[in-house]
Amino acid sequence: MEDLKQKYNQKYTEISQNLISATFAKPTVDSKFNKVKININNNTFFVQMYTSTQAFHKNLSREEVKTFLQENIGINFKHVYIETNDKKFTFLTNKKGKITLLENYNTNKNIKFTSPSTKTKNYIIKEGIPVPFLVHLGVMNKEGKVLAQKYDKFKQINRFLEYIKDILPEINHGQKLKIIDFGCGKSYLTFAVYHFIHEIEKIPVEIIGLDLKDDVITMCNLLAKEFGYDNLHFHNGTVEDYFAKIEDKKCDLVITLHACDTATDYAIASAIKQNANAILSVPCCQHELNQNYKQSSNSALSQMLKYGIVKERFLSLSTDVMRCELLKKHGYSAQLLEFIDMSHTPKNLLIRAVKKISSSLKDEKSCYDEIAKLLEQDICLAKLLGSNIY
Repeated sequence: MEDLKQKYNQKYTEISQNLISATFAKPTVDSKFNKVKININNNTFFVQMYTSTQAFHKNLSREEVKTFLQENIGINFKHVYIETNDKKFTFLTNKKGKITLLENYNTNKNIKFTSPSTKTKNYIIKEGIPVPFLVHLGVMNKEGKVLAQKYDKFKQINRFLEYIKDILPEINHGQKLKIIDFGCGKSYLTFAVYHFIHEIEKIPVEIIGLDLKDDVITMCNLLAKEFGYDNLHFHNGTVEDYFAKIEDKKCDLVITLHACDTATDYAIASAIKQNANAILSVPCCQHELNQNYKQSSNSALSQMLKYGIVKERFLSLSTDVMRCELLKKHGYSAQLLEFIDMSHTPKNLLIRAVKKISSSLKDEKSCYDEIAKLLEQDICLAKLLGSNIY
């Protein structure tokens, strides 16, 4: 293994000095993670490490990136794809542990800020106009240009804002809006929603971001103060914790982006219990049905789900279908929509639910019970709402 490190040591130095992005795939049996991504942000390298159920993050210096390459290429990952300022590298490891390096020049060299499409997009947040929170979070530079490695994030933000814009007429009744963001994390989305509603649409709004990490909450509150976002606040805790502490439980919109597994159910349940006017949720890591699934008495379904990958995807999609059907059961008009293209993220479904006005909308029949009987189990959301049949 030392010979391997020595052989590519000079190459790792070259890469670390010019790295733009890297993707580590095809994990070995010894790897703790299924996939790793590295992107540069203001001379700091942001590393995202994924297991089958969780995502971990850390920052690395340029020297630490070199060590990371040495310790992972051909050891923990068989396929590694790297882009630098002027080259593209592909490291491929075969079953015998032999590494093959493919190297070619990057046709986009010296382009640090770029849109992946030459077609002009009519985004809600315009490129070329600097937005303070996007500059601080490393999505834009000071001139308002979007960094190439952050363009997917920029598109995600704008796509979500389009859904917000679509439901504004349903929730804006001339009073100050109240929005809760559960699992806000670094709050790209929370700041974007506040910027859109308050700065662009000029609608009075109060937004509360909730997360379980103290350091994240502290940082976000400082940024909100720095940007003059007086009605944007962040608190440590869950949705249930927050509503238990406050007297005014009015809530116009609850949003969640990639709340893992049943965390999405807890957020939706709280929104329903507080009679929220609308819910926008992009679920993540829907493992509950798959983990609890036992062979069905339905022979056709059992035959279909004997294939592992089919079972995983079918039950993941079924989870979101059942969530929509439960929302219908509790007075919401619910849809499952494509959030963003699969090439950007596999977590690409969005649940859009709007509280129905009984006098103007006919009832939609919920098929939740039938689906639960087919799969012979309930989902967490049903139990939280007391709508479970098992």
